[in-house]
Amino acid sequence: MDIHTRIAAVLHVVLGLIGAAFLMLGGLAFGGFAAFVKDAHVPGFILGLGVVFLTLFILIALADAAAGIAVLRGSRNGRVFLIVFSVLDLFKFPYGTALGAYTLWALLRKQPAPIRTP
Repeated sequence: MDIHTRIAAVLHVVLGLIGAAFLMLGGLAFGGFAAFVKDAHVPGFILGLGVVFLTLFILIALADAAAGIAVLRGSRNGRVFLIVFSVLDLFKFPYGTALGAYTLWALLRKQPAPIRTP
């Protein structure tokens, strides 16, 4: 595994874990704020829908980190998942775009053939 693949995988692990942590903290903050509002006229299904989406985004961020860990361990399936997450990261301007482009470059470039000695 070359250095660029390792760097891309480590960046996905770090940013995936940071993203999940910020989503959890944001969910706790908004949930705590909603608990103190007395005259909240928010229907329960909207609140439940918010919880579902928050959980989905946290799971996606953790799956991104897990794909990075799998690539660091040499998994071919982790490499495929990291490519998929990199394409999704292209829409997260500006940091995700840079990370997605770098990861796609690192994972999809043509690797030199290993030198075999007789």
